[in-house]
Amino acid sequence: EHPCDDGFLKESPSLPPVIGSYRVGDFSRYHDRDFIRNAYLGILKREPDAPSFAAYLEQKVSYDFFSMILGATRGYPAIAVSDGGSVIGYGFLRAYNPMPVFRHTAEITCFLHPDAAGKGVGSETHRHLEKEAAGMDITVIMAGISSLNEGSVRFHAKRGFTECGRFLKVGRKFNTDFDVVWMQKRI
Repeated sequence: EHPCDDGFLKESPSLPPVIGSYRVGDFSRYHDRDFIRNAYLGILKREPDAPSFAAYLEQKVSYDFFSMILGATRGYPAIAVSDGGSVIGYGFLRAYNPMPVFRHTAEITCFLHPDAAGKGVGSETHRHLEKEAAGMDITVIMAGISSLNEGSVRFHAKRGFTECGRFLKVGRKFNTDFDVVWMQKRI
């Protein structure tokens, strides 16, 4: 049995269906390093993000890396999306900056299995996280995106995000330098 099958994701009655047969569950209940690692493996079907720039992983990382990601989501909405058979995506918010003056700003992360792309799952995941964020008095959501992930830049623009900055050549993956495009949305 795959660790990301529907049994791993318990449906939460407080969270509505995402779309159609897709369901969401609160993955903050799974604050152990296996959950996010298994979700990543289940969604992307690989450990490193070969040869794509959809995520920043270039090689296998330690469990501590996944523990760090889970720790960053504490106190923020974090969901996993199921198609009734397996986890097909996840998304979460985390602090943009831990300083109290930035408490109204969060950073969003969302990953989908490639087969779920273009079916509205990403948009509904964003919509759900935005609604939860508004209930926490978050007014701005930031997204840091690889400049080589043009699909994600377009996706965020369609969702109302605007480019607000660019960090030049700060990332290097597979010996290719890339910028981080910062986009923001007021909610």
